[in-house]
Amino acid sequence: MRAHYSLNDKTIYWIDAEMGLNLRRKHEKRLLARPLESLPWPLRRNTTWSLDYIADTLRNAVNFRNLNICDDFNREALLIAMDKSLTSERGIREVAGPIAWRGAPTMIRVDIPVQILCK
Repeated sequence: MRAHYSLNDKTIYWIDAEMGLNLRRKHEKRLLARPLESLPWPLRRNTTWSLDYIADTLRNAVNFRNLNICDDFNREALLIAMDKSLTSERGIREVAGPIAWRGAPTMIRVDIPVQILCK
């Protein structure tokens, strides 16, 4: 005669967890879809600049970062700053260089939080 056990879902879950069997996965919360805004294409030089940080690693496991500033009208690279560590304060100082010899743009596009640049 077979033994008849009554186990609820929680008991089965804890037994499976102790044995290392399949556990329930927590699903990531879905973010609301943002409406896509088309980016206006600048009609002349020095209207819009793009500022971007890029991080990479060398073969000898040394990390480095790039700060790239480009004019969006003609894709001209205004500045490429490279170092092992680029802080936000240094980024602000580096942006001041192209502004001094080229003039300030009307808009700067950034893919990092703006609070970092506005100290």
